[in-house]
Amino acid sequence: MATVRKASGNSVKSGFLDIIERYWVVMLGLVFGVPVLFRYLRDSQTKDTVNNAEEAVKTQQGLTTVLNKDYTTQLTGLSKITTLLYIQTVARNVSVILMTDKPDTWTNSINPLYWFPDSNDLYRNLSQIKSQNALNLTAKCYQFLTNRNLLNDVKSRMSKDLLLKLPLFK
Repeated sequence: MATVRKASGNSVKSGFLDIIERYWVVMLGLVFGVPVLFRYLRDSQTKDTVNNAEEAVKTQQGLTTVLNKDYTTQLTGLSKITTLLYIQTVARNVSVILMTDKPDTWTNSINPLYWFPDSNDLYRNLSQIKSQNALNLTAKCYQFLTNRNLLNDVKSRMSKDLLLKLPLFK
């Protein structure tokens, strides 16, 4: 009698459903993992773009932001703008008279000196500026010290009769 061979149960299955049965975990990972990976990479590129744009804005501002209100830091920043000491002194004095040398707080709104600065003292300091170039340098120094515009502050807080005596501030 001849021996009969039966097909064993370990035969290699083929077909679409058999492939899905074997690799269902890999396919599930691809379906859910690839979109998450693409979203993460796109967000990281967006973050880089936003960070680069913020850095560009910071470098454009240059000397306009004061990180430290220490006297030596101010001195080095002002000497980068101009080496003329009388312009630096005028900018400092104006910022002290207008009380803009300190950050704005709620106490400024209740302080009468903030709303009504000494216009005569302000006029004495600003009358030292004789040329448009000196005015521009003083405005840059004032901007560095206070992050505010000198011309706007002077026009809004100085008395009109003394403001008319200053030809550069008209």
